[in-house]
Amino acid sequence: VLVVIASLSTEASILEKGFSFFPTEWTLDGYRYISTFGDQIIRAYGVTLFETVVGSLWTVFICSMFGYVLSRKTFRLRKFLTVFLLITMLFRGGGLSEFIIKSNYYQLRNNLLVLILPGVGAYTCFVMRTFIQSNVHESLIESAKLDGAGEFYIYTRIVLPLIKPVLAALGFMEAIGHWNQWQTSLLYMSNPKLATLQQILMKIQNSMDYFKQNMSLSTELAK
Repeated sequence: VLVVIASLSTEASILEKGFSFFPTEWTLDGYRYISTFGDQIIRAYGVTLFETVVGSLWTVFICSMFGYVLSRKTFRLRKFLTVFLLITMLFRGGGLSEFIIKSNYYQLRNNLLVLILPGVGAYTCFVMRTFIQSNVHESLIESAKLDGAGEFYIYTRIVLPLIKPVLAALGFMEAIGHWNQWQTSLLYMSNPKLATLQQILMKIQNSMDYFKQNMSLSTELAK
């Protein structure tokens, strides 16, 4: 409620009384300015919701599967993948190399997949692995194997139901991260129809700051 009231308050009222339920003056200037963007805001909401929902589900699914593989002591590549994942956690190739690879080699410019892929985080995978090792007993997995269950069946029917708490916690963290991110959209989305909500808000904020700066400069010159 306070956010809605603040959006209807004038700037002078906010500077005078702060964010209050009873502003001294009301205005619709903010909504008039937003209306100049047309349906771009609605499309941005759709893109952001798509990134948040699909990106979070994809990351949780991939990382939980990766964590399950790393928790299996009988898996031959377990140590190699653990070291490989740790290296990616400690060292990065840099933003420029990532931009060149995604843009020139994977052709992900103006593609919604760039907001989701790769979706594998070392920290998330290690948390998943540790949680599975601590809460899914080896005897349960061995019993399922004796009954003829395969690895994917064990993962989907036994492991996933037992790790719902960590899935919910990490899924929530991923959703917050996807919802708030704007750098990826700014770098890879030149098509305004594919811009995220945060990119639009950053554009609005920068425009307002530029306008205020010019107004202040004009006032000083007039004096």
